[in-house]
Amino acid sequence: MTNRKEKMEAFKEEMSVIFRDYLKSRRIKEKSIQLIVEGKDDPKYYISRFSNILSIDWNITSVGGKKKVLALKEILEKHRIYKNDKCYYFVDKDFDQKITLEKVYCTPTYSIENFYLHTESLKNTILSECGLSNSKLENRHKIIDFIIQDYEYSIKNFHTNKKTIKLNSVFKFIRLKNINTSSLDKILKIEFIGKNTFNIKLKHQPDYLILRKSNISEFKEFTKKPDYKDLISDPLNSFRGKQQILFLKSYLKR
Repeated sequence: MTNRKEKMEAFKEEMSVIFRDYLKSRRIKEKSIQLIVEGKDDPKYYISRFSNILSIDWNITSVGGKKKVLALKEILEKHRIYKNDKCYYFVDKDFDQKITLEKVYCTPTYSIENFYLHTESLKNTILSECGLSNSKLENRHKIIDFIIQDYEYSIKNFHTNKKTIKLNSVFKFIRLKNINTSSLDKILKIEFIGKNTFNIKLKHQPDYLILRKSNISEFKEFTKKPDYKDLISDPLNSFRGKQQILFLKSYLKR
């Protein structure tokens, strides 16, 4: 109980800091629409999109996670001064149910990182970064088709690899059971050996052994349920984005 109370107090303290940071950011563009995102890297994805679709002034603020985005939303909407601020909130779905709150955009995929793994995104990358948009390049369409076919084969292999499935199913189980862990990376980690995306190493971290010992029976039951089937039936969108980005980086380095 003490540990839980301490964590709640620490979270309240952290939210006080985030609220003050929001006010500082708000002062820069007080009359603007305020766009609240999760992580420090999220603006890299969102800024270009906001710029393309918004014709009014806006300001973006990162707060460090979905829980904090939603907590800030609650604070602002109850605040007598700032409750009328024009705020919109952007969060990742993660392994949770999709959030349908007003003024909250929740990704249809695990995270925004998953969008980069879609075939169309890769095609846009090779067209813009590899000079394959040059109409004078001989056989350029055959080259593009070859790369796309190779990529789709490689990512399918990654998604159906037992180690990839194990990592994501364990992570999903942890979230569904609300098992307290400081970081999923302290449970299991994936590494690619050399430049071969087919050669995957799954590292069992010390916390995994503790978790496995006390939850193995429940986990086996979980693998028979619809949540597990939904997870593995749509890996591109449902698997954790961080490991998928690792795959993409490894694939592009080949």
